[in-house]
Amino acid sequence: MVHSPRDYSDRRDLQAIQRFVLESLERCVERFRQHQRPELIEAFVILGDPSSPMLHTILEDPRHPCYVAVINTLTTSNSTGLIERLLNALQSESTSLNVLNVISKRNDKIFIDHLLGYTNDEIPAKVVKNLERIHSFAWFQPSENGLENFCEEDQARLVRLVAVSGVKQDELLDLLETVLKNGGPKSRRAACEALASIQGVKANQILLDTLYDSDPNIQVACVRQLRDRHLAETKSILIQMVDSPHEVVREAARESLSEFTLANFLAGYESMSDDARRITAMLVKKVDLKIALGLCEELGSQSRKRRMRAIELAERLEVVPDVADKLIELLEDEDHMIRAAAAEILQYCPTAEAQEALLRAATDRSPAVQNAANSSLAVLSSFTIPANSLSPVEDTV
Repeated sequence: MVHSPRDYSDRRDLQAIQRFVLESLERCVERFRQHQRPELIEAFVILGDPSSPMLHTILEDPRHPCYVAVINTLTTSNSTGLIERLLNALQSESTSLNVLNVISKRNDKIFIDHLLGYTNDEIPAKVVKNLERIHSFAWFQPSENGLENFCEEDQARLVRLVAVSGVKQDELLDLLETVLKNGGPKSRRAACEALASIQGVKANQILLDTLYDSDPNIQVACVRQLRDRHLAETKSILIQMVDSPHEVVREAARESLSEFTLANFLAGYESMSDDARRITAMLVKKVDLKIALGLCEELGSQSRKRRMRAIELAERLEVVPDVADKLIELLEDEDHMIRAAAAEILQYCPTAEAQEALLRAATDRSPAVQNAANSSLAVLSSFTIPANSLSPVEDTV
């Protein structure tokens, strides 16, 4: 009656009845040595207030005559009211360690199902604080209700719960490793996310073993942890991941290599050796998806130096076709060296528009521009280019 939804057609005062019954049960507790009836102690625990001074006294004294009966009730009872009170204790700032020990020993599914309710959303800070005081859970061990007997979704929720508890790091790592090897996608993802807060050789090895998981989302979770672990092979792994067949993995790898942008490349370009420029260009091309946009801005700069450098980078980054319109515009630049450089690299743009522009550049007033244009046209003549309204390039050349 106390723990069920209230029946308002019943006009009796349940709280008064509860107080009356508890007064009798408290006297039964005091006379337990005489009657030895554990069911009366169970009734006292189920109906009682968790803040009851008598209950607190029993829990704090393992030598109390009722201690075993109380602990047994707290550990085994399926009373909804008692389970709710145990879980409410997790939200208290002054929860008895004995109560937390009871929670850690409960291995029945009905209790664990209620406990998992805390993992539906972000686990409250007070609950986390109490979970940190729990150093083991009964369902850690193989049993009828062990972790391996839960569905995949519940395994994921249990992993999130254990990850914020006070379980020893080695035991937690063993759990995560087992789940990552044998669990379903959801539980493996939860295990991989839990791994992020653990440093050390074993954690690093587990992460590397999981890096090429069949689930792209788990690969993403691994990739995002690599930089924080400062592994010697991190950069080479991330470069491989940029070429992943899965877009989410490629995006995560690019985020982890975010220093390889065109802007940063331009900032350090002058101080780099040619080998460094070549290697960095390869990385920037893989990581920065806005290279063409950035180079177009540079090609339109008022600075001659920046325009010339952008032309060089267009070739080095192998994006000439992507910035061809700007390069064609530069064939009209006032500086003949800019015009010549633009004409020279348009050989990497086998389009009719580029050939038309080069034909015009071949009559430029500057011999240097003429030579560069004719050289590029000679290269482009080997390509098959869709015919347009102009005469065939082969005939013109």
